[in-house]
Amino acid sequence: MLTRVRNACAAGHRRADMPVSKLKVEIARILRDNHYIQDYKILDDGKHGLLRLYLKYFNNAPVIRELQRVSARASGATSKPAKSRA
Repeated sequence: MLTRVRNACAAGHRRADMPVSKLKVEIARILRDNHYIQDYKILDDGKHGLLRLYLKYFNNAPVIRELQRVSARASGATSKPAKSRA
C-alpha cells in the first residue's frame, strides 16, 4: 500500500488503486481524517474488491512528501548475547 501511494504521488497521479483489506481501509481512514488524502472509496471489481485513494495536492505538489514504513521489533526478536566459554 505504501509503495503504491509513494509511486502515485511521485508520478503526479490523482488516485491510487490497490486490493482492499480491513487494515488498508483503516489506514486510509486515518490518512483522510488527518487531511493527507482527499478521500477513499471501496469499489467492487467482481473479485476481492478495490481500495481507491484520492490523493491530495497543494500548489501542484503532493501533500504526502515522504512515506516510510516504521516497524517495531517483536519482544521475542531481540538478539541475546553469545555465552562466553570460560
